[in-house]
Amino acid sequence: ARDYIAAKARELCRQKAEALLAAVKEKGPEAACANAACTVEETGFFKRSSPSANGKLPPLAAKASLSLYKGKAYSDKVEENGDSFFILAFKEAKEADMKGFQNEKARITAKLAKEKEQAIFKDWLKHAREKAKIRVSRNL
Repeated sequence: ARDYIAAKARELCRQKAEALLAAVKEKGPEAACANAACTVEETGFFKRSSPSANGKLPPLAAKASLSLYKGKAYSDKVEENGDSFFILAFKEAKEADMKGFQNEKARITAKLAKEKEQAIFKDWLKHAREKAKIRVSRNL
């Protein structure tokens, strides 16, 4: 009975969240949340490599938020994590720091070259082992 009640409660919450998503798309987050029992929270800027938007979102919601952009400001569906539901909205993007990239470019290039060199060596070694013939000499 408890599982049934919990499942029905979760489904009711999902329906309310989906209705709120429709209101957000129509009126915007602040106006839609003014009459609902929800809050608008911002993550601030975060890197694509941040799995949880600097700890502000669950990983799946953070990943879904990366699909939003200026022409697509709201997610198509409500994101769920446990008993929490998230409506994602794109606010603004920040251009990449090209100066920082230029400073790191040489290091990144060297690291990639080293990884490629190691992969080539591993392939060569694997091939050499497959083709090698081992003879045991007991005359030593």
